[in-house]
Amino acid sequence: KGGGSIFDRLLGAPAKPDPFYVRYCPALSWEDRVLGFLACLVIGYALTITSLFSYTALIHGNPAPFALRYSLGNLLAICSTAFLMGPQAQIKSMLEPQRFYATTVYLGAIVATLVSALVLRMRSKRRPRAARRGH
Repeated sequence: KGGGSIFDRLLGAPAKPDPFYVRYCPALSWEDRVLGFLACLVIGYALTITSLFSYTALIHGNPAPFALRYSLGNLLAICSTAFLMGPQAQIKSMLEPQRFYATTVYLGAIVATLVSALVLRMRSKRRPRAARRGH
């Protein structure tokens, strides 16, 4: 096991470890890629749709369930296409000049949603009730 050329192995040089992606992300067949794509897409859409069931909690001042499901659903749906085109090609495509601003705004909106729902919510819970009402 391990990388390195055949000459290195014949001469007794220590084997170089395989890169991360070789050990943990072996080449996938086309069928595996389609199954991965469909699984991520279906789970992502399911999370996004079920986030709508958290609407009453959102109205009552608890945005965390909605924000988590909605954000994770969108991220999974976006990541699903990485199964078809590969993660490196997906990132490269998202960072192309004509898509860079859209990608930045989209991912920034997801981060802002999570921060506002989780971090700011935790901060508001720490304040006493009178301070929250403005008294």
